[in-house]
Amino acid sequence: MSKRDAIETVNSHIGGRSLTHGNTCYSSINKTNPVRWLTIPVARFRSDLHLLLRERDGGLIWIRIPAGHFPDPRKVFRYRSERDAVSLELSCEKRRYLMELKGPGSVRLLPLVEHEFAN
Repeated sequence: MSKRDAIETVNSHIGGRSLTHGNTCYSSINKTNPVRWLTIPVARFRSDLHLLLRERDGGLIWIRIPAGHFPDPRKVFRYRSERDAVSLELSCEKRRYLMELKGPGSVRLLPLVEHEFAN
C-alpha cells in the first residue's frame, strides 16, 4: 500500500477529500525494529495533521492530530533544528503501543486514533 492508496482509503471511508499529500504523513513498520519512524515539519502541526500507519498484515491505522493539539511540538517530540522538524519513533510493542519513544514527552498517540482499517 502506498501513501496515495492509504489517503484514498481514508477519504473513501469519510466520503470526502479531507486528507491530502500535504496534511498527511505515512509510515510502515521498520523491518528490523518494532517501530515506525516519521519526520514531520513543525509547521504541519498548525493545521489538522493525519498520520497513516501501515500494519504488517496490510491494515491501516489513521491518527488525526487536531490543529493546536501540541502547541509547541518541539517540546514534546525530538526536535531536528536543521530541518525545523520533529522526529517520531512510534512503538509497535503491546505495552507501549503507539508511544513516542525518543522525545522528552513520552506521548502516547493511541487516544488520537480515528479509525483502524483491517486488511
